[in-house]
Amino acid sequence: MPILEAFAYGCPVLLNNKSCFPEIAGDAAVYFLLDDQGSDLVEKMKMAFSWSNEERESIIQLGYERLNLYSWKKSAEQLKDLYVSIT
Repeated sequence: MPILEAFAYGCPVLLNNKSCFPEIAGDAAVYFLLDDQGSDLVEKMKMAFSWSNEERESIIQLGYERLNLYSWKKSAEQLKDLYVSIT
């Protein structure tokens, strides 16, 4: 998943505030609005480019912490358990 890859590489993430993005990224991303009424993506990008080093490092650290909630091993175990439960 690209969000988790971005976290793993220490990249700040801007996401549309829709779908599963807030559930996956939590407070480790900056969310923009994009709908029929318009978008604030440009403003959010300007904000991100104006962050101080401390602000940028803070959101990167939140990404690393959020990444710890996900693992391939845990996903594989849950998928195996699901398959076992339906057979």
